[in-house]
Amino acid sequence: MRYEDMEFLNFKNVLSAIDELHGSSRATIAKKLSLSRTTVSNITSSLISKGVVCEVQEMEQRSASRGRPGAPLALRDDVWYALGASYYSDSWNFVLCSLSGKMVNEHVVVLPDLTPELLVSTLLDGIEYMMGRVKGKLLPAIGLGLPGIVDSENGDVLWAYDLKWVDRVVVRKAVEKRFALQAYCLNRYTLAGLAEYTYANPENDKNMVYVGLGSGIRSAIFVNGKLLEGASFSAGRIGHVPIDPSGPLCECGKHGCLLTLANEKALLNKALELSVKPEFADSPLAESKEITVEQICRLADQHDKCACKCIDAIAGPITIALGMIIDIINPRRIVIGGPIGYSSRYLVDKLNKDACSVAEESPYRVMTITQGKLKDIGSALGAATLVLSHKPELLYLLDSNAID
Repeated sequence: MRYEDMEFLNFKNVLSAIDELHGSSRATIAKKLSLSRTTVSNITSSLISKGVVCEVQEMEQRSASRGRPGAPLALRDDVWYALGASYYSDSWNFVLCSLSGKMVNEHVVVLPDLTPELLVSTLLDGIEYMMGRVKGKLLPAIGLGLPGIVDSENGDVLWAYDLKWVDRVVVRKAVEKRFALQAYCLNRYTLAGLAEYTYANPENDKNMVYVGLGSGIRSAIFVNGKLLEGASFSAGRIGHVPIDPSGPLCECGKHGCLLTLANEKALLNKALELSVKPEFADSPLAESKEITVEQICRLADQHDKCACKCIDAIAGPITIALGMIIDIINPRRIVIGGPIGYSSRYLVDKLNKDACSVAEESPYRVMTITQGKLKDIGSALGAATLVLSHKPELLYLLDSNAID
């Protein structure tokens, strides 16, 4: 290993230890990492001078051994910030987060009529707006949650069948050209799952699956704490798993994909079909001039029979898909999110109840299905988290003149 590589590795490990062992001293970190106190002290001093780390003076404790005081260390939350953006639920959602992941600012731009050109132009305008709101220093990168299949190496949307996009949409190059920011790109639901895993995972489950249900359907799979991406960026792409071979034709060319049976369009179509039936004449859906997904979910939670029947129709195919996930991945927990999942407690309860009918008993008995916590802002928060996962190299590579 080259000296430069070892130097960065030590820098990364010390920064990660300060983050994970909040309030630990230099001596504790040196012992944890099997590094000399001099090495840890030099790296820590550099981080302090750059406004990345601070000594928590009010917690200061004197070391029993000779040497400098064992002042506890923590990340500073008032100097450096991470920017994340995600196209989610017909909107670009932007967030600024501190180094510890605390959200300090957000911005939403609604895009009712979406085209690839509008997706990119609105993103660029939103980044410029958010950069003007940074009260400190911005890590030189942005995390992006994009629809469809995302080439994370090149930062392009390869295709998005739920939006009827079949051509490549170039995103990263547009961002880097205008702002000189690195862009880390993943699917929007994958990043929503990353946020749920990072910030709404009190049991710290290392084997977890997030399922986002909206206009698209996608999962984020965590195995032993690692997010699976796949050889062609398609890990977790359950929306195009055929559930019913005699089902409707999907934009991908197959019949009966989960996407065609259980996304927002499928739910709305089922509501339009059932709301005109005489047996549901007393349902608010029968009187609604424009039925929405949020309305269906809200009424189902209130036990409206028509709304419950609509949710039941999409719950069946989703349950089959979850059974496959449970048997193959063997997760400890499945988190249901996306615009549908975050809106319907009834759906989550039904999935939790019915999964036992399709999954094997051994993996089913050790897992639970829960409703996500972070709602619409989760995907953008996950995008900022993606930037924060790269903070060691971003801070290490910054020119000293730019950060001192």
